[in-house]
Amino acid sequence: MPLEVGTWIVPVPGRDSDDAVECERLGFDVALYGDSQTVFEDPYVRMSFAAARTSRILFSPGISNPGTRDSSVTAACIGGLHVESGGRARLGIGAGDSALSSIGLRAPARLADFEHYLREVRAYLHGKDVQRNGATSRLNWLPDDLPPVEVDVTATGPRTIAMAARVADRVTFTVGADLARLEWAAGVAREARPDVRLGAWITLAVGDDPHALVEGIRSSVTPHSRFPAMRGGDLSVLPEHAARISVAVDEELERPTDNRLEAYTRAEAQLDEEFVRWFALVGTPAEVTERLRALDALGFGQVYLVFGAPPTDPDFLRESRRRFVEDVLPGLRAA
Repeated sequence: MPLEVGTWIVPVPGRDSDDAVECERLGFDVALYGDSQTVFEDPYVRMSFAAARTSRILFSPGISNPGTRDSSVTAACIGGLHVESGGRARLGIGAGDSALSSIGLRAPARLADFEHYLREVRAYLHGKDVQRNGATSRLNWLPDDLPPVEVDVTATGPRTIAMAARVADRVTFTVGADLARLEWAAGVAREARPDVRLGAWITLAVGDDPHALVEGIRSSVTPHSRFPAMRGGDLSVLPEHAARISVAVDEELERPTDNRLEAYTRAEAQLDEEFVRWFALVGTPAEVTERLRALDALGFGQVYLVFGAPPTDPDFLRESRRRFVEDVLPGLRAA
């Protein structure tokens, strides 16, 4: 199977669906929409508008969580999109970050709670009865002539990766772009279930000026760079320099504040150029092509690219994506 290439859609009210239409035209396979209710508009509303204007590209939250919607509601939202789009929906879900922290909540304290939620959602999406609170429930309107929505768990730590491999259809890693780190994550997943489909979230910048690429993509690295340190993560699997910065970023973002923008500015200041180069995929078209082909050779099924997120300069984002589409994507398709 060829490597599936998805891209995170930058949330611009009234223009998200235009971007999805453009991404389909450019050859991307998956469009991913953020699910963080105080930061972005509702992803299911936005994806529904975009699905009505497209015919091939697949849609997924990037990413949902178990804390802001009941399992039956999550299943109904993504299931409805799946039906209306003719089978072009996937459920991207993780333990939760900004969607929960913005309303004073944290991700599930116990991995077992997250696993239970995933099992319920997957049962609903497969048309099965689900026993809850002494009642039997199911999605009674789900048709029989569509394949079930795939559940794609975004994971960072070894325990979550292993659980997701056992329970979900796909596991997509948020461990950065370092090949050794991705090989480690793949090994953890395959030990739990050898045939699980694997993918990676990659923050990416393509161009010819290395320093300009690092500066342009720095703000997009910040939110993902904290994940290894969140919830008492296992920092022993990181290089010492990366572990130190991950902890510093997490501490800045955990400080009580009424101004989240200031918190992200302080967190971003913790990232040096060495860390950005380690965590993100930054390079010329030839360098980026080589690294993505290596993931394909490792048996990864999907890669979700983040060319930028607010406050990334829109012109920088567009130019980096243009270079990827023109100078990298053809080489991946030909591989």
